[in-house]
Amino acid sequence: MFGRKVSTSESVKPADWINSDMLNSHMAVTSSAATAAAINAKELSPAVDDHNRHEMRSTVLSRLDPMQVTQMDRSELTDHIEQWIQRLADQHRWLLTADQQASLLQELLDDMVGVGPIQSLLDDPHVTDIMVNGHAQVYVERAGHLQ
Repeated sequence: MFGRKVSTSESVKPADWINSDMLNSHMAVTSSAATAAAINAKELSPAVDDHNRHEMRSTVLSRLDPMQVTQMDRSELTDHIEQWIQRLADQHRWLLTADQQASLLQELLDDMVGVGPIQSLLDDPHVTDIMVNGHAQVYVERAGHLQ
């Protein structure tokens, strides 16, 4: 779905006991260019925190033409937003996991073609009632129980 994924096994660094022949053999098998790029990206890329996420979200929203968005179907809009997320991640050298990218994409789609943060509640078949008293007071009824 997305081009940029992070693996937890990317931080492979040679120990002192590995000789250069063993390392060269390992690097040839795992593609030295890809391994070096992955290690460098992990070491140099900042983590995506709430500030970066907000910045990315704001930038995507500001760069989309509202008239163009209204003429796109959902799959076109999804592809378009995915491309913007990828461009911004590449530009700022942010590493986003697939889950982070999917979450950001869904959040942007909910804001653009849904009802924003409560869209997931509306989509949940177990939710029977939603009461919003403000941004900090949202009550949800599931199976007769108010949460």
